[in-house]
Amino acid sequence: MSPDTPPPFDVVEITTDGACGRVRSEWARCACAGHFPGDPLLPGSALLAVMVDVAARLMGTVDLPPARVRRCTFRRTVRPNEEIIVRGHTVGTGRAMVAVEASGRRVAEAAVEFGHVR
Repeated sequence: MSPDTPPPFDVVEITTDGACGRVRSEWARCACAGHFPGDPLLPGSALLAVMVDVAARLMGTVDLPPARVRRCTFRRTVRPNEEIIVRGHTVGTGRAMVAVEASGRRVAEAAVEFGHVR
């Protein structure tokens, strides 16, 4: 990400056990560039990147990559003009569950682990 590129989301809230962010519409539009021209949709990799970012902020490990993404599912496509919210919560030491909602419906979720989790 270049210094001129806005961050992918606005952090709405981060607590000791939960995090919530709103994806910036300009970021969503940029993430769709070239991805099905004329019928843009957010690539799953972009949604996963935002989920991992929210999980990292929740864990306080923004500078560290996740040890692994245990599971990631996508339920439907996401258009750049939708309101996109990302919510995460801890599920044990170094573990987080993160979900993406678009237009009020859950569209993706991932289990993310940091550190040496077994």
